[in-house]
Amino acid sequence: MVSDGKTIQLKVPAGRARILDDQGYDGKEIIFGIRPEDIHSEQAFLETWPDAIVNSVVSVSELLGATEQLYLKSDDTEYIANVNARDFHNPGDQVKVGFDINKAHFFDKETTMAITKDRFHWKGRVLGDWNLFRWEDDAHAALVAIGSYLSDLSEIISR
Repeated sequence: MVSDGKTIQLKVPAGRARILDDQGYDGKEIIFGIRPEDIHSEQAFLETWPDAIVNSVVSVSELLGATEQLYLKSDDTEYIANVNARDFHNPGDQVKVGFDINKAHFFDKETTMAITKDRFHWKGRVLGDWNLFRWEDDAHAALVAIGSYLSDLSEIISR
């Protein structure tokens, strides 16, 4: 379960929960992150994922062509959602949104390291630790690390 300790309580899918449990995060405080495009207001999403629904109040509504950016608040927790412009909301409106937890990101609160699968495997061989990215690292650092894994992979394949 992911919770802000107040009104937001989201059930973590079994596969993602297993990763957190396997790495020793069961019952520990972690940082939850989700991109605005992974927060939905479509009725079909809300009906499909009822455990992912959060009641929110719109603070700001910004029409951006085909999408609308909603600045939302649930108690003291604020977040942004990018939704379809056809689902227009005005400031002060109460709206239900659904969080796509399968696309969420979890971070260790103390180290700020991303919590992911602990090892990257290729055809049964362990290539190395995959949970090395800090959430504040830039794209260049991530590409350098991935390049290192590709180099390791190339070496294994050429053997």
